[in-house]
Amino acid sequence: MNTYDANRQVFHLQSAARRPMDIIFQISNDGVAFRYNFPNLDTSVFRLTAEASSFNFLPGTRAWLQPMSVAKTGRESVNPC
Repeated sequence: MNTYDANRQVFHLQSAARRPMDIIFQISNDGVAFRYNFPNLDTSVFRLTAEASSFNFLPGTRAWLQPMSVAKTGRESVNPC
């Protein structure tokens, strides 16, 4: 049996054009993740054209990072899955 416990926090933001965007953070004892969510009720397509996230860790911090796969290169061209 696997158990996963984490804390989640959602920050509700909006663009200069007043369009809503959420950033969802999920933090556990051994990891941190975040994702963008666009809580629209319409069928608009949103594209992030730049990413400016950065991390500043304390000296001595241990970390594990997973390299990002090239899109559409996995089995049945559905990578990442």
